[in-house]
Formats: sequence, C-alpha cells, structure tokens
Amino acid sequence: MKELAKQTAKATEEIASKISAIQADSLNAVKAISGIGPSIEKLNAIAGAIQASVEEQAAATGQVVRIVRESNFGVQRITDNVKSGSAAATQTSNGAQQVMDSARTLFRTVDPSTDHVKEPTQRMIMN
Repeated sequence: MKELAKQTAKATEEIASKISAIQADSLNAVKAISGIGPSIEKLNAIAGAIQASVEEQAAATGQVVRIVRESNFGVQRITDNVKSGSAAATQTSNGAQQVMDSARTLFRTVDPSTDHVKEPTQRMIMN
C-alpha cells in the first residue's frame, strides 16, 4: 500500500505540474491575443488613412481631368477665333488688293488732262 500511495502522490504531482504548465501556457496565449488587438486597431487606422488618401487622390485626379477638358475647350475656341480672324484678314487683304487694282485701272483710263482726278488717284496708289 505504501507503494500505491507513493505512485498516487507522484501521479498527483505530475498532474499538478502539467496543470500549472497548461495554465502558464494559457496565460501566455491570453497575453499574446491581448497584444494582437491593439495591432489590429493600428492596422485598421492605417488602412483608413490609406483609403482616405486614395479617395482624395481620386478627387484631385477628377479635378485635373475636368480642368484639362475645360482648357481643351478654351484652346479650341481660341483656335477657332484665330482661324476666323485669319480668314477675315485674308478677305480684307483681298478686298484691299481689289480696290488697288481698280484704282490702278482707273488711273490708266483717266484722261491726263484732268489733273484734279488723276493727281489724288496717283497719290492713293503710291501710298
């Protein structure tokens, strides 16, 4: 019986030791899990900041696209106005050339004895 009591005591000590080890491991696991929570919160905060930055960047990109489109429209209007101005200048130049040609023709056909007509016409053509 003494031997059985010794074996029981030894088994009880081993069981108590294993329970203590399990309790220590459980405590360490709880501490580790508790430490993960703040890390996850930090990661969530970082992810939120990244998301906000991406949304802000997308909004800024949208504004740049809008401004480029508006600028393109403005440049197109300026180009159209320059083309219209150039066409008008060409028409004016052509009209002035026609007037000069007519004045030269008139000058050649005027009777040289009528100086009061010839002289002003000649001044206009020469200037």
